[in-house]
Amino acid sequence: MRTAQQRVAHYKARMQSSQIDPVLNAIKTQAVANFTAYANEFVPRQEQLRGLMDNEGISPVVYFLYEAFNMEMYGIWNRMSGDSLTNEAEVLVAKYKAWGGDESFLRTIANTIWNAGIVTPP
Repeated sequence: MRTAQQRVAHYKARMQSSQIDPVLNAIKTQAVANFTAYANEFVPRQEQLRGLMDNEGISPVVYFLYEAFNMEMYGIWNRMSGDSLTNEAEVLVAKYKAWGGDESFLRTIANTIWNAGIVTPP
């Protein structure tokens, strides 16, 4: 087993710029491309959510709740479609309703922004 001094020396050797820079440069381009794709896909939907909240007169005090719901909807929308998306959206609506969200507005977000196809109760 290595001593603490040996481990520290090994760590310092690994942290040399000549060893790290090629790795960082290799992933930098892909990281920027991934973030650009996310921003181009999500930000318009976030702006759409803000418009919906403004139209409904939602208090800025609870924006975080609907923003969090919207972000989770983005996550499932990225991974699922069809019935799977609809079922998971129903689960999220129930979760955020339990946390104090308005069920009707949550369903509006899911259907309007994410085309989740969930049924709005009468």
